Amino acid sequence: MLINIKGNNVNLNECYFHAFRLEEKVFRDIMINGIKSKILQGYIDKNRSYNGSFYISLYKGESNSLMMKIIKNKPCIILDKKIHPIKACFRNGSFFYNTPIPIRDSLYDNEYQSFLHISPKYFLGIGVNLDKSCEDFKERYMELKKIVMWLNLINKDLEIININTGKIIDKKLVK
Repeated sequence: MLINIKGNNVNLNECYFHAFRLEEKVFRDIMINGIKSKILQGYIDKNRSYNGSFYISLYKGESNSLMMKIIKNKPCIILDKKIHPIKACFRNGSFFYNTPIPIRDSLYDNEYQSFLHISPKYFLGIGVNLDKSCEDFKERYMELKKIVMWLNLINKDLEIININTGKIIDKKLVK
């Protein structure tokens, strides 16, 4: 899916996506300081997640995969393909999950992992899923309103893209 972001043609299929919790403090920190691994946020992963303490989980790929279904349920940062993360191997179980060793595993096809930190300079936009036929459309629209408000508060100019349609959302029309 090809879209124009700030004068550049961007193929969303070549971009990476990082889902995030929609909390103002989390959002502000990501927008200002970038996406940080758990270790840089000050804690160790004790839950044995596949990205562990040192890596940031990303998605790239086809819209019908399980990982994309997860991404579509949360807002996400759309990242430039220039970040060059590690492709995780699709398998269950890893001895390296909580180490900085660049052998990465995942339960999801098309998961990638980036080491420690992703700078805001690689942010192309924010992806939201605004499918009007979706049963939680009102909730998603309220999330969009928060994102627009928070971007304005920190004076950050990022495009917001409906990842369901690939169209840029006019922030001035979000009321």
